[in-house]
Amino acid sequence: AIVVGLLAVRPMRQYGPVERDSAPPSRVPLAVIAAAGIGALVVGLQFANLWAAVTTSLVGAGAATVALRRLLPPGFGRASTGLPALIAVRMCATAAFLGVDSFVPLAADRIHNASPLVQGMVIIGAALTWTVGQWYRVRKPGRSPAAAIRSGFIVMLLGICLVVPVLSVNWPLAATFAAWAVGGLGMGLLFNPSTTASMSYATEGNEGLVSSQVTLADSVGFSLMGGIGGATVAIADRTSWPLSGALGLNFALAAGLTLVGIAASRHVRAAT
Repeated sequence: AIVVGLLAVRPMRQYGPVERDSAPPSRVPLAVIAAAGIGALVVGLQFANLWAAVTTSLVGAGAATVALRRLLPPGFGRASTGLPALIAVRMCATAAFLGVDSFVPLAADRIHNASPLVQGMVIIGAALTWTVGQWYRVRKPGRSPAAAIRSGFIVMLLGICLVVPVLSVNWPLAATFAAWAVGGLGMGLLFNPSTTASMSYATEGNEGLVSSQVTLADSVGFSLMGGIGGATVAIADRTSWPLSGALGLNFALAAGLTLVGIAASRHVRAAT
């Protein structure tokens, strides 16, 4: 972080503060409500007591929904054409990726009895191919952001399907390494187009708002899928439900999110 900051400070010094007729209202209170709501939802899902789990999760979901509707662009829930669709596909992408990337090491540990080093190595290929996918998109942007994002989701879906056999104790982890590298490539292919198309809606003085909405979509996608996936594992640990079933559900949710992302990508447009 320090190195990146040092590299960025000098070229950024040419930009001064933006003059406004009046200061916009602070969005911090809404952000606090959204964070608290998502936190309550995620924690509530893991309660052993059913009444406490349902109550806490519903209250958290309600608070988060109210706040996010004001923090994210109008039409986000319907993936309306333009920026709302871009924010929606970004949230689907991050949630889908985490729904696999976070739980493959757990499968390697609990199903295959792999060492911590091997657990980490199984998913490191996805990090490398994510970078490869971004590098490729910089040089070949594609016909349109919608097509580029859609192709990335399709590749990620293929990677998720190829990862599922890791739930079998007899499946080699080397094959899972290669399989999830495909998923990482898909994430890399859609990441840059979704970012650049989103920022095309940033008018002068409004860059921070659009950038924060993209970042918020990433954060919400990661936190929700991490919480839901963690809840399935917690339920498996305290019931007779096998861990392979819980992880299989997480992989299925991730695959479903890629399908939602493919559908939402039809409404992706860059600003003209």
